[in-house]
Parts: sequence; C-alpha cells; structure tokens
Amino acid sequence: SAFATEALTVIHGLRFAFELGFQSVVLEGDSRSVIEKIYVDISGNRAALAMARDRVRRGEDRYWVEESPDSIVMVTNEDRRLLDPP
Repeated sequence: SAFATEALTVIHGLRFAFELGFQSVVLEGDSRSVIEKIYVDISGNRAALAMARDRVRRGEDRYWVEESPDSIVMVTNEDRRLLDPP
C-alpha cells in the first residue's frame, strides 16, 4: 500500500541518518497519514510538496545527502521559521 511504502521510506531514511551519525534530522513527507502517525505538524510540510513537485518535473527519483536544490532549501527554511519563530 502507499502508506506502507511511505512508512518504510521514513524508516530507511531515519536509519540512514542514524548510520551517518546525524544528531538532528528534519523529516519531510507527502503522506498525511504517515506524518500524523509520527506526530509531525502537517503545516510544516511544504518542503515535502516541493520535493514531490521536483520529482514529477524531473521524472526521476533524486537523493540528497549533503546539499539539496536551492528551491527546497528556501521552502524548508521558511517552514522552519513558521514552526520556530525567533
């Protein structure tokens, strides 16, 4: 199912981040039910939408480890500002 696929993707992504030794991870996704199950505020999900649009536009999956496209960084930073105002 789509839910199981998204949930497994989250698990693999978190495991990958753990194996790389990340101390903090921002998790984005486009499945509302998965996001709700892991208690992430859906209002901070615009970056996931931007990533999904980027994937559709390119017609291929992409993985970013250290850097991501400027458009994604911009949306993520705005989401962060909305969730953690100064």
